[in-house]
Amino acid sequence: MAKQLNSIYQDTNGNMPNMKRIKVKKGHPIIKFLFSLIVVGGLLAAIAWAGFFVLPGNNNFSEDKVQLVIQGTKNITLGATTTYIISYNNNQATKLANAILTIQYPNGFVFKDSNLPSDNSGHTEWKLGTVKPNEKRDLTITGLTYGSPNNEESWRVFLNYKPEKFNYNAQKMATLNITLDKSPFSLSASGPDKAILGNDVEYKIKITNKDKNKLGDLTVSPKWTTRFFITTSTPAMDKNNNWIIDTSTSTYNWELLVKGRYASTTEKIAKTSFTLNLPLSANQEVYQLDKKEIETKLEQNNLK
Repeated sequence: MAKQLNSIYQDTNGNMPNMKRIKVKKGHPIIKFLFSLIVVGGLLAAIAWAGFFVLPGNNNFSEDKVQLVIQGTKNITLGATTTYIISYNNNQATKLANAILTIQYPNGFVFKDSNLPSDNSGHTEWKLGTVKPNEKRDLTITGLTYGSPNNEESWRVFLNYKPEKFNYNAQKMATLNITLDKSPFSLSASGPDKAILGNDVEYKIKITNKDKNKLGDLTVSPKWTTRFFITTSTPAMDKNNNWIIDTSTSTYNWELLVKGRYASTTEKIAKTSFTLNLPLSANQEVYQLDKKEIETKLEQNNLK
Protein backbone atom coordinates (compact mmCIF):
# COMPACT_ATOMS: atom_id res chain seq x y z
CA MET A 1 0.00 0.00 0.00
CA ALA A 2 2.84 2.42 0.91
CA LYS A 3 4.54 1.76 -2.41
CA GLN A 4 1.30 2.49 -4.28
CA LEU A 5 0.77 5.78 -2.41
CA ASN A 6 4.40 6.81 -3.04
CA SER A 7 4.01 6.07 -6.73
CA ILE A 8 0.89 8.28 -6.82
CA TYR A 9 2.15 11.33 -4.87
CA GLN A 10 5.95 11.31 -5.61
CA ASP A 11 7.17 13.83 -8.15
CA THR A 12 9.69 13.05 -10.92
CA ASN A 13 12.58 13.54 -8.49
CA GLY A 14 11.15 11.02 -6.01
CA ASN A 15 10.04 13.71 -3.45
CA MET A 16 6.73 13.58 -1.50
CA PRO A 17 4.56 16.76 -1.29
CA ASN A 18 4.14 18.63 2.06
CA MET A 19 0.57 17.68 3.07
CA LYS A 20 0.38 20.60 5.58
CA ARG A 21 0.56 23.10 2.71
CA ILE A 22 -2.29 21.55 0.72
CA LYS A 23 -5.46 23.77 0.90
CA VAL A 24 -8.92 22.32 0.60
CA LYS A 25 -11.13 24.70 -1.42
CA LYS A 26 -14.59 25.01 0.11
CA GLY A 27 -17.77 25.43 -1.96
CA HIS A 28 -19.31 28.94 -2.23
CA PRO A 29 -22.04 29.53 0.51
CA ILE A 30 -24.47 31.26 -1.89
CA ILE A 31 -24.34 28.28 -4.24
CA LYS A 32 -25.08 25.94 -1.34
CA PHE A 33 -28.06 28.14 -0.25
CA LEU A 34 -29.51 28.21 -3.75
CA PHE A 35 -29.14 24.49 -4.05
CA SER A 36 -30.93 23.95 -0.74
CA LEU A 37 -33.69 26.34 -1.79
CA ILE A 38 -34.24 24.43 -4.99
CA VAL A 39 -34.47 21.15 -3.09
CA VAL A 40 -36.96 22.54 -0.53
CA GLY A 41 -39.04 24.19 -3.25
CA GLY A 42 -39.23 20.93 -5.12
CA LEU A 43 -40.45 19.10 -2.03
CA LEU A 44 -43.16 21.71 -1.37
CA ALA A 45 -44.33 21.57 -4.97
CA ALA A 46 -44.54 17.80 -4.75
CA ILE A 47 -46.63 18.04 -1.58
CA ALA A 48 -48.95 20.58 -3.19
CA TRP A 49 -49.52 18.40 -6.23
CA ALA A 50 -50.13 15.41 -4.00
CA GLY A 51 -52.77 17.36 -2.08
CA PHE A 52 -54.41 18.41 -5.32
CA PHE A 53 -54.89 14.82 -6.43
CA VAL A 54 -55.75 13.41 -3.01
CA LEU A 55 -58.34 16.14 -2.19
CA PRO A 56 -59.79 17.13 -5.54
CA GLY A 57 -62.03 20.22 -5.59
CA ASN A 58 -60.90 21.66 -2.23
CA ASN A 59 -59.16 24.58 -3.85
CA ASN A 60 -62.44 25.58 -5.52
CA PHE A 61 -64.16 26.68 -2.29
CA SER A 62 -64.81 30.42 -1.99
CA GLU A 63 -66.52 32.27 0.87
CA ASP A 64 -67.60 34.90 -1.66
CA LYS A 65 -69.89 32.29 -3.23
CA VAL A 66 -71.83 31.92 0.02
CA GLN A 67 -74.55 34.56 -0.18
CA LEU A 68 -76.70 35.91 2.65
CA VAL A 69 -79.35 38.60 2.04
CA ILE A 70 -82.21 40.10 4.09
CA GLN A 71 -85.12 41.88 2.41
CA GLY A 72 -88.10 43.71 3.86
CA THR A 73 -89.75 47.04 4.62
CA LYS A 74 -87.30 49.80 5.53
CA ASN A 75 -89.73 52.60 6.46
CA ILE A 76 -92.26 51.40 9.01
CA THR A 77 -95.42 52.65 10.70
CA LEU A 78 -95.62 52.10 14.45
CA GLY A 79 -97.28 48.79 15.31
CA ALA A 80 -97.50 47.65 11.70
CA THR A 81 -97.11 43.97 10.83
CA THR A 82 -94.00 43.50 8.69
CA THR A 83 -92.43 40.50 6.95
CA TYR A 84 -88.74 39.92 6.24
CA ILE A 85 -87.15 37.29 4.01
CA ILE A 86 -83.66 36.01 4.78
CA SER A 87 -82.10 34.17 1.82
CA TYR A 88 -78.92 32.09 1.94
CA ASN A 89 -77.33 30.46 -1.08
CA ASN A 90 -74.36 28.08 -1.42
CA ASN A 91 -73.40 28.85 -4.99
CA GLN A 92 -70.63 26.25 -5.43
CA ALA A 93 -69.83 22.52 -5.35
CA THR A 94 -68.72 22.31 -1.69
CA LYS A 95 -71.19 21.44 1.08
CA LEU A 96 -71.61 23.71 4.09
CA ALA A 97 -71.78 21.63 7.27
CA ASN A 98 -73.14 22.57 10.72
CA ALA A 99 -74.87 25.66 9.33
CA ILE A 100 -76.56 27.84 11.97
CA LEU A 101 -78.50 31.03 11.29
CA THR A 102 -78.77 33.59 14.12
CA ILE A 103 -80.61 36.93 14.15
CA GLN A 104 -80.27 40.11 16.18
CA TYR A 105 -83.62 41.86 15.86
CA PRO A 106 -83.93 45.64 15.83
CA ASN A 107 -85.00 47.18 19.12
CA GLY A 108 -88.80 47.24 19.21
CA PHE A 109 -89.40 44.23 16.93
CA VAL A 110 -91.77 41.61 18.34
CA PHE A 111 -91.55 38.16 16.71
CA LYS A 112 -94.86 36.60 15.64
CA ASP A 113 -94.20 33.75 13.21
CA SER A 114 -91.72 32.13 10.79
CA ASN A 115 -91.99 29.57 7.99
CA LEU A 116 -89.36 27.38 9.72
CA PRO A 117 -89.48 26.55 13.46
CA SER A 118 -86.73 28.21 15.48
CA ASP A 119 -84.44 26.30 17.85
CA ASN A 120 -84.63 28.58 20.89
CA SER A 121 -87.30 30.31 22.93
CA GLY A 122 -86.26 33.76 21.76
CA HIS A 123 -86.74 32.80 18.09
CA THR A 124 -83.25 33.98 17.20
CA GLU A 125 -81.55 30.73 16.13
CA TRP A 126 -82.14 28.20 13.37
CA LYS A 127 -79.98 25.06 13.03
CA LEU A 128 -79.89 24.43 9.29
CA GLY A 129 -77.66 21.32 9.24
CA THR A 130 -75.99 20.84 5.86
CA VAL A 131 -76.49 23.27 3.00
CA LYS A 132 -75.98 21.31 -0.20
CA PRO A 133 -73.99 22.53 -3.22
CA ASN A 134 -75.90 25.14 -5.26
CA GLU A 135 -78.76 25.08 -2.76
CA LYS A 136 -80.80 28.17 -1.91
CA ARG A 137 -83.20 28.52 1.01
CA ASP A 138 -85.43 31.25 2.44
CA LEU A 139 -86.43 32.00 6.04
CA THR A 140 -89.50 34.20 6.35
CA ILE A 141 -90.16 36.07 9.61
CA THR A 142 -93.26 38.08 10.49
CA GLY A 143 -93.65 40.43 13.44
CA LEU A 144 -94.68 43.82 14.77
CA THR A 145 -92.41 46.84 14.99
CA TYR A 146 -92.57 49.38 17.79
CA GLY A 147 -90.35 52.30 18.70
CA SER A 148 -90.00 56.05 18.78
CA PRO A 149 -90.60 57.95 15.52
CA ASN A 150 -87.53 58.76 13.38
CA ASN A 151 -85.45 56.24 15.29
CA GLU A 152 -83.17 54.07 13.11
CA GLU A 153 -82.55 50.44 14.02
CA SER A 154 -81.08 47.47 12.13
CA TRP A 155 -81.48 43.76 11.50
CA ARG A 156 -78.27 41.72 11.83
CA VAL A 157 -78.18 38.18 10.46
CA PHE A 158 -75.27 35.72 10.83
CA LEU A 159 -74.70 32.44 8.98
CA ASN A 160 -72.08 30.24 10.67
CA TYR A 161 -70.88 27.12 8.86
CA LYS A 162 -67.96 24.76 8.23
CA PRO A 163 -66.95 24.07 4.60
CA GLU A 164 -66.84 20.34 3.88
CA LYS A 165 -63.29 18.85 4.17
CA PHE A 166 -61.96 22.15 5.56
CA ASN A 167 -60.96 22.33 9.20
CA TYR A 168 -62.18 25.84 10.03
CA ASN A 169 -65.40 27.70 10.80
CA ALA A 170 -66.62 30.57 8.64
CA GLN A 171 -69.26 33.26 9.03
CA LYS A 172 -71.35 35.40 6.71
CA MET A 173 -73.23 38.51 7.87
CA ALA A 174 -76.04 40.62 6.41
CA THR A 175 -77.67 43.82 7.73
CA LEU A 176 -80.76 45.86 6.95
CA ASN A 177 -81.40 49.33 8.38
CA ILE A 178 -85.00 50.28 9.16
CA THR A 179 -86.63 53.51 10.32
CA LEU A 180 -89.88 53.99 12.20
CA ASP A 181 -90.93 57.11 10.35
CA LYS A 182 -94.63 57.24 11.11
CA SER A 183 -96.82 57.02 14.20
CA PRO A 184 -100.62 56.84 14.01
CA PHE A 185 -100.86 58.64 17.38
CA SER A 186 -100.42 62.35 17.96
CA LEU A 187 -100.66 64.58 21.03
CA SER A 188 -101.53 68.24 21.37
CA ALA A 189 -101.60 70.36 24.52
CA SER A 190 -102.71 73.86 25.47
CA GLY A 191 -102.37 75.94 28.63
CA PRO A 192 -102.19 79.51 29.91
CA ASP A 193 -99.48 81.86 28.71
CA LYS A 194 -99.43 83.39 32.19
CA ALA A 195 -100.74 82.43 35.61
CA ILE A 196 -101.22 84.31 38.89
CA LEU A 197 -99.81 82.46 41.86
CA GLY A 198 -102.61 80.92 43.92
CA ASN A 199 -105.24 81.14 41.17
CA ASP A 200 -106.67 78.19 39.25
CA VAL A 201 -105.22 77.35 35.83
CA GLU A 202 -106.29 74.74 33.31
CA TYR A 203 -104.42 72.48 30.83
CA LYS A 204 -106.05 70.53 28.00
CA ILE A 205 -104.50 67.55 26.22
CA LYS A 206 -105.80 65.79 23.10
CA ILE A 207 -104.71 62.42 21.69
CA THR A 208 -105.67 61.29 18.21
CA ASN A 209 -105.47 57.80 16.71
CA LYS A 210 -105.74 58.70 13.03
CA ASP A 211 -105.09 55.18 11.69
CA LYS A 212 -107.32 53.50 14.28
CA ASN A 213 -104.51 51.23 15.42
CA LYS A 214 -105.10 49.05 18.47
CA LEU A 215 -101.88 48.84 20.46
CA GLY A 216 -103.22 48.27 23.97
CA ASP A 217 -102.59 50.90 26.65
CA LEU A 218 -100.76 54.18 26.11
CA THR A 219 -99.80 56.55 28.90
CA VAL A 220 -99.78 60.34 29.01
CA SER A 221 -97.18 61.50 31.52
CA PRO A 222 -97.21 65.15 32.66
CA LYS A 223 -94.23 66.85 34.23
CA TRP A 224 -94.88 69.91 36.34
CA THR A 225 -92.81 72.33 38.33
CA THR A 226 -92.62 71.30 41.99
CA ARG A 227 -94.79 74.29 42.95
CA PHE A 228 -97.82 73.14 40.90
CA PHE A 229 -100.62 71.38 42.79
CA ILE A 230 -103.41 69.46 40.99
CA THR A 231 -106.96 70.14 42.15
CA THR A 232 -109.05 68.15 39.60
CA SER A 233 -108.42 65.82 36.64
CA THR A 234 -110.76 64.43 33.98
CA PRO A 235 -110.47 61.51 33.54
CA ALA A 236 -108.86 60.54 36.82
CA MET A 237 -105.11 59.94 36.86
CA ASP A 238 -103.52 56.78 38.23
CA LYS A 239 -101.37 56.58 41.36
CA ASN A 240 -98.33 57.76 39.38
CA ASN A 241 -100.24 60.84 38.10
CA ASN A 242 -100.42 59.42 34.56
CA TRP A 243 -103.41 59.06 32.28
CA ILE A 244 -104.04 55.61 30.77
CA ILE A 245 -105.33 55.55 27.17
CA ASP A 246 -106.91 52.24 26.12
CA THR A 247 -106.54 51.96 22.33
CA SER A 248 -108.36 48.62 22.15
CA THR A 249 -111.78 50.35 22.34
CA SER A 250 -113.73 51.95 19.51
CA THR A 251 -112.65 55.41 20.66
CA TYR A 252 -109.99 57.11 18.51
CA ASN A 253 -109.88 60.58 20.08
CA TRP A 254 -109.33 61.43 23.74
CA GLU A 255 -109.49 64.70 25.66
CA LEU A 256 -107.82 65.18 29.04
CA LEU A 257 -108.34 68.08 31.40
CA VAL A 258 -106.40 69.02 34.50
CA LYS A 259 -106.79 72.00 36.84
CA GLY A 260 -104.42 73.22 39.50
CA ARG A 261 -102.64 76.14 41.13
CA TYR A 262 -99.11 77.45 41.30
CA ALA A 263 -98.02 78.10 44.87
CA SER A 264 -95.77 80.94 45.94
CA THR A 265 -92.38 80.68 44.24
CA THR A 266 -89.50 82.81 43.03
CA GLU A 267 -89.64 81.17 39.59
CA LYS A 268 -90.67 83.45 36.74
CA ILE A 269 -91.43 80.77 34.15
CA ALA A 270 -93.15 77.40 34.74
CA LYS A 271 -92.28 74.72 32.18
CA THR A 272 -94.80 71.92 31.76
CA SER A 273 -94.52 68.91 29.44
CA PHE A 274 -96.88 66.12 28.37
CA THR A 275 -95.42 62.91 26.91
CA LEU A 276 -97.30 60.18 25.08
CA ASN A 277 -95.65 56.81 25.74
CA LEU A 278 -96.14 53.24 24.62
CA PRO A 279 -95.10 50.78 27.35
CA LEU A 280 -94.48 47.41 25.72
CA SER A 281 -94.60 44.39 28.02
CA ALA A 282 -93.19 42.09 25.32
CA ASN A 283 -89.68 43.50 25.76
CA GLN A 284 -90.11 45.67 28.87
CA GLU A 285 -89.45 48.86 26.89
CA VAL A 286 -91.20 52.24 26.92
CA TYR A 287 -91.32 54.15 23.62
CA GLN A 288 -91.96 57.88 23.37
CA LEU A 289 -94.49 58.59 20.62
CA ASP A 290 -95.01 62.33 21.02
CA LYS A 291 -94.24 65.20 23.40
CA LYS A 292 -95.45 68.78 23.86
CA GLU A 293 -94.11 71.54 26.12
CA ILE A 294 -95.82 74.67 27.46
CA GLU A 295 -94.24 77.68 29.12
CA THR A 296 -96.33 79.74 31.53
CA LYS A 297 -95.25 83.11 32.91
CA LEU A 298 -95.82 83.29 36.68
CA GLU A 299 -96.99 86.51 38.26
CA GLN A 300 -97.44 87.50 41.90
CA ASN A 301 -100.94 87.94 43.29
CA ASN A 302 -101.10 91.66 44.24
CA LEU A 303 -104.48 91.39 45.93
CA LYS A 304 -104.29 91.72 49.70
